[in-house]
Amino acid sequence: MTTYIAIQQLTLNGSVYTAGQIIADADVPTTTLRRFIDRGLIEAIGSAAIRTDTAYTSASLAASAQESGVISLAKTFMVLSATTNYPARVRLYTDIESRDADAARAIGTDPTGNHGLIMDLVTTTEDLTWKHLCVAGSVFDETTSCPIIVTNLDSVSRSIVATINWIQMEA
Repeated sequence: MTTYIAIQQLTLNGSVYTAGQIIADADVPTTTLRRFIDRGLIEAIGSAAIRTDTAYTSASLAASAQESGVISLAKTFMVLSATTNYPARVRLYTDIESRDADAARAIGTDPTGNHGLIMDLVTTTEDLTWKHLCVAGSVFDETTSCPIIVTNLDSVSRSIVATINWIQMEA
C-alpha cells in the first residue's frame, strides 16, 4: 500500500523531503509519518514544548488595508495554529527588511529570491482558524520580535486580531 502525506521536512531512506512535497513510499507505515508530523519536532525539543498563544492586534484597517509590526514569539519557534477574528491575511518574516520588501506582494503570488517569508496564510469568513500548520521559523536578528504584516480582507474597516499558537524551539 502506498501512503501519501504532506510534510514540512523529513529524511527518508537517504532522500530529503521538504514542505510541499508528497511522500510516496510503500515501505513506511502511515503511523510513522503521522508521528513525525504530529509529534516529531515537539518530542525533539522536550520540555520546552509549551504551547503559547500570542495575539497581534492591528489598528482599525480599511478593507484591503494592511499594517506592519512585530509580534513577540521566540528566536526560533514553530507555529501550530493561527486564528483571526475577521477575514485576514497574516504573514510572518525572518527580518524587517524582508517584511518591508514583500509588503506589496499579492495573494497567490509566490515570493522571489531570498524573501525571508516564514508564513503566509489567508483566513475567510468560513474558516478563521488554520490548525496543524507546523511551520518552523526563526528571527534573523536573534530577538523574539518577529516581523508581521496583517491585512484586513473584510469588506468594512476592522481591527484585526491575529492569534498565533506556537512553541519555543530555542531559548
